[in-house]
Amino acid sequence: MELNHLNWLLIALVPILLGVIWYNPHLPWSVRSYKKLKWFHWPWFYIISVGFTYGYMNLIIHQLGFYEIFFTDIMKGVPGTQEVVDEFMKKYGDKHRHFGHGVMHGILNAILLGIPFLWFTLFFSGKSDRFCNHFIYILVTSALMGGLISEFV
Repeated sequence: MELNHLNWLLIALVPILLGVIWYNPHLPWSVRSYKKLKWFHWPWFYIISVGFTYGYMNLIIHQLGFYEIFFTDIMKGVPGTQEVVDEFMKKYGDKHRHFGHGVMHGILNAILLGIPFLWFTLFFSGKSDRFCNHFIYILVTSALMGGLISEFV
């Protein structure tokens, strides 16, 4: 299975672009202004977003998990292993690789991973009244990224 690394790097821009739109100080639901950010913050945002996209890729593309089962044997050169993987990928390589399936996994990941992380972060910082605003951003970003990863990576 070949991954499209250029699309992976482009999809990493989604959280940044949505964040700029979502947290625009001129919108009524905005809770933060990004005017305080300096030019040198943006490359760090992108690097973190690339790592986030890589982690999401492993949660969304099921075929990566199958490939990882045989990775050690392939690297050791165990005979017949690569043929098993190639045959499986030829038959099932594109199964569940569409936008809707990725959106479903993105929503599930936002609920199962986003809610606990966001709740504890906002609760201990004393800003739990902003939970819904931040969670909707995480939900929209996660769903869009899941769909794009599933369809184009």
